[in-house]
Amino acid sequence: QPEADYFPASVLAPKGSVTPGMVVDVHRDHFERTPFDLTKGMAAGPFGNPNRGPVDLSVKFHGQWERALAMERTNWCFLNEMRPHNRSIMWFAYDSPHGSVFLPFYAAA
Repeated sequence: QPEADYFPASVLAPKGSVTPGMVVDVHRDHFERTPFDLTKGMAAGPFGNPNRGPVDLSVKFHGQWERALAMERTNWCFLNEMRPHNRSIMWFAYDSPHGSVFLPFYAAA
């Protein structure tokens, strides 16, 4: 069993292997095209709604819904894109990432 400090805090990725668009897509994900797809099944309703309401604690069977990164309760989301020469960008979404636009804020502006 490895110790907690065995794993590095970050790993250098090859240039271009991870793009800001890929990270935004992860924030917007509802597990589409996986066995855990929240847009499928009875809980998604007739229109494939991935948002889930609170679990009623008065029912006989207790349980929880799958939890996606993009939830209807998310208030905001951001992505920091670090660039050299003070040209970094913070992409900010004012609501849940699956239904919001990521706006660029320039660090040097």
